[in-house]
Amino acid sequence: MKNVIAVFAVLLFSIANQSIYAQSGLCTSPTPFYEVDLTGFPDGTAALPNDSRAGLCCDASWPLRCIEVEITLDPAAVGIIFDIEDGAQPTGSMFYQINCGEEIPVGNEICLDGVGPHTLTFCKPGNNQNSFIIRSIPGIGSPEDVDVNIGCDIRLEMAGLIPETITWNDITSGTGQYNDYLSCQSGCDVTYVLPTFPAPEFIDYEVCGTPISNLCQLVADPYCDTVRVYTNLLLDITAAEICDGDSYLLPDGQFVGDSGTYEVVLTSVDGCDSVLTTELTVHPSFFEEQDEVLCDGQTYTLPDGTSVSNSGTYLTNLLTTEGCDSIISTSLVFNPNFSFEFDVEICEGENFTLPDGSVVTDAGTYPILLSTQAGCDSLLTYNLTVNENYFLEVEATICDDENFTLPDGSIVTDPGVYTVSFLSERNCDSTIQTTLTVNPTHLVVEDVIICDDDTYTLPDGQVVNGSGVYITNLISSLGCDSVVRTNLTVNATFFEQVDVEICDNETYELPDGTTVTAGGTYPVTLSSVSGCDSVIETRLTVQPTFNNTVQAEICDNETYTLPDGAQVNAPGSYTSSLITTFGCDSIITTQLTVQPTFFLEEDIAICNGDTYTLPDGRVVNATGSYTSDLTTVNGCDSTIRSNVLVQPTYFEQRVAEICDTDSFILPDGSSVNSSGVYPITLTSVSGCDSTIETTLTVHPSFDISQQAVICDNETYVLPDGNAVNTPGMYVSNLITTEGCDSIVRTELTVNPTYFSSETIEICDGDSYVLPDGTMVNAEGIFTSELLSVSGCDSVINTQVIVNEVNAVSEDASICVGDSYTLPDGTVVTAAGSYSSTLLNQFGCDSVITTSLSLLPILTSTEDVSICSGETYMLPDGTSVSSTGTYSSTVTASFGCDSIITTNLNVIPEFFTDISAEICDGESYSLPDGTNVTTSGIYPITLASAAGCDSTVTTTLDVNPSYFTQLDETICANQTFTLPSGQVVNQPGIYTSQYLTDRGCDSIIVINLAVDPVYATPQNAEICSGETFMLPDGTEVSSAGVYVTPLSSQAGCDS
Repeated sequence: MKNVIAVFAVLLFSIANQSIYAQSGLCTSPTPFYEVDLTGFPDGTAALPNDSRAGLCCDASWPLRCIEVEITLDPAAVGIIFDIEDGAQPTGSMFYQINCGEEIPVGNEICLDGVGPHTLTFCKPGNNQNSFIIRSIPGIGSPEDVDVNIGCDIRLEMAGLIPETITWNDITSGTGQYNDYLSCQSGCDVTYVLPTFPAPEFIDYEVCGTPISNLCQLVADPYCDTVRVYTNLLLDITAAEICDGDSYLLPDGQFVGDSGTYEVVLTSVDGCDSVLTTELTVHPSFFEEQDEVLCDGQTYTLPDGTSVSNSGTYLTNLLTTEGCDSIISTSLVFNPNFSFEFDVEICEGENFTLPDGSVVTDAGTYPILLSTQAGCDSLLTYNLTVNENYFLEVEATICDDENFTLPDGSIVTDPGVYTVSFLSERNCDSTIQTTLTVNPTHLVVEDVIICDDDTYTLPDGQVVNGSGVYITNLISSLGCDSVVRTNLTVNATFFEQVDVEICDNETYELPDGTTVTAGGTYPVTLSSVSGCDSVIETRLTVQPTFNNTVQAEICDNETYTLPDGAQVNAPGSYTSSLITTFGCDSIITTQLTVQPTFFLEEDIAICNGDTYTLPDGRVVNATGSYTSDLTTVNGCDSTIRSNVLVQPTYFEQRVAEICDTDSFILPDGSSVNSSGVYPITLTSVSGCDSTIETTLTVHPSFDISQQAVICDNETYVLPDGNAVNTPGMYVSNLITTEGCDSIVRTELTVNPTYFSSETIEICDGDSYVLPDGTMVNAEGIFTSELLSVSGCDSVINTQVIVNEVNAVSEDASICVGDSYTLPDGTVVTAAGSYSSTLLNQFGCDSVITTSLSLLPILTSTEDVSICSGETYMLPDGTSVSSTGTYSSTVTASFGCDSIITTNLNVIPEFFTDISAEICDGESYSLPDGTNVTTSGIYPITLASAAGCDSTVTTTLDVNPSYFTQLDETICANQTFTLPSGQVVNQPGIYTSQYLTDRGCDSIIVINLAVDPVYATPQNAEICSGETFMLPDGTEVSSAGVYVTPLSSQAGCDS
């Protein structure tokens, strides 16, 4: 019988028998024969019809009945699985063979080389009918990298893995953020990738799962591979510019007014995303205010080139370089001009600094042109007068106890040249130079000493003889006082007696330095400190001294007292120095001898019952410390202490136990292993007898063997408490109650239990019979528990998977006039809801409901201006530069046509020149807002009201400023006129501000000092016939009051 089996994907089909005879020569007739072609289906499954078996194949014999199948594989397949789909199945194992080779259990896989054909034979007893399936095992494929446009999808497929175990995961950045692009992430061997904007340049997906067969290809479980998906973006970038306050129309019809990048996603004609990027720049508009001050007769040029000469506020409208408004508000003020005249006086030798910094010394008229603080002309005219100075010399003499009054009222006492400066009535120097001579007066002091029998003659001839101070007044040759003061002292004469004692070994020095050693009376005549006689009489007495030696003897535990009271206990020679009643030396030398004493200690040990004789002859037999006191030949103590210890004798009984495998060591080192009594006599450490009697008992030990049986899911507790679960011989070491070894040997046998797993798939609504006969129709893992012949557990775990019947809804849109293909291949063009019924990957129903909508076509208009020489890119990418109306057709964000009409206007450029001046230290604001401080030409490009270039060129001049400082002095009765015309008479600092002819600051600072005027009275005396010179040099000789007008050093009245 010949049958041809057609296979489609994982769906099962079969056809009727075509002939009844064997084809391969491996089977006898009438063995049913089938052909299965799995080409194109590496993971396909073929179902054989429910038919009877007949004939014998390979080495089979009656009562077996067989079938024969010729199988052609797909090149990607690596093996097959042959299994019984339904019908009666006998107990025990069943096998199939390929080309009569190795027997393979039914349901197990076999690896095959090449596509074949391969001949499969299967035999079993009986003639019941069964349905068989042949499942092709695919080799593990490696998915290829793919390219896809953003917004479109592409298919990814993984072969050779169990679909239910397959997972797809994004590993591009480790976060899994692109898993949302997948149509299926787990439980599927086919998934679709649909990247959306913005997607990365590429995405890496890792696909993992359990191999369908790990027998034919040795790979990891789970097996993983990587596929890279490259994304392509249809991108168009447009640059646009507007002014602040304007708005811009994006390709999707949206108006925006802020700078930024705007991305509009449209759909291309092939349904994929097209991103139109608009880079919009919003340029600012400006408003600037500036203040300018000018003088009468000047003009000012506004930023737009207009010249004005009147005060007021002027608005100028310009454009920045980007074509946006730039408004400059200029406030102008025109100030008046001034003229002043000043009279100035100086003295000869002085100079004057004009406000412009010029220094002059000659009389004359000096005009100076400055500017007011407002920058306008200020003419200052200075009339300069130069006045003369005066000089007078005067000589004067005084004594050194007198003083002299100078012409300015100063009082001086020292000789020298004194210059006094006054000011004339024109405030110039008037100098009087006084040369003063100071003659000395004299005071002489004399100290005079005489004896009480002498006299003294003073400088004026007077004779005195008493102590005291004598003053004598004289006149010097220069007519000044000369005083002599005499301090007179009168000294007395003296007589004295002295009594002195010395020892016979001493000498004595008399007042005149003479040395004597013998007793007697010695007179000495001297002079006192005042030079008068002084007599000293010395009476000298000489006393005797002594020296003796003494011998002494003591024991070494005694002390000896020396003649001077000191106590000693060491042998030697001791000298004691004493004083006699007359205070002279008395020396005693003591020769001391120290005799020794003795102390001895001895330790004596005796046994109990012995005696000991002490050094002093006493006999003792008890433990204790005994002292014997003796005397040496020198009569000193000798002590002996005897420590007597009486040692005991011993008798001890001991009991010992050992096991029969041990031995025992007796106190004398002997080894014994038999029960009994053992007496041992020893000597103690003190040399006395010690007897030990040992009673020894010997206990027995044991060795036992036993057998035990358990299942491999059980444990066995050994006699020593250890739990074991593997077969083998176990030795347990125990201890008897007497502490001896007891060994138990256990031989353990472990019988096996069985555990197997199977996976079954059914559709929702079907049921499955478990190995224990239970019928189930729900998804889960079910356990069937049986018992083996050895009484141990045999467990079968069945995992039942219930595959769902799917109901999926999807939304789709097309443009008006387009068509749409439904999942079942039907083409529709009208909006509505369409239902398509398919089979899912599990072979169960899958219903897809599609809701289709129609999208409209959009139109819009935009007005655009550009500058002359620029180009503009239309929404469709076309560049234009001429005024006109342009129509562009693009694709809207939802993929349909969008028609944009662009009205383009081309605008011309402008040029302006400006001249400006500022002062040193000021800054100037250019039309674009930039501040500058140095002279130069500054071109600024702005934009006109239409947004095109407007170039303003500013020529800037920086003019200098001035600062002048003057020191001025007036008298207290005068006034001073400042450069500003103000009259002042108080000291202080006065600042006057002007402007140069260029309008810059010229500042004059005057430091004004006010000097006082003086009226000084002076008294003078002269002798008749003499003259007196007044301070102004006039000589007078008559008594009277003379007023002399002078000028002080500051030039004021004195």
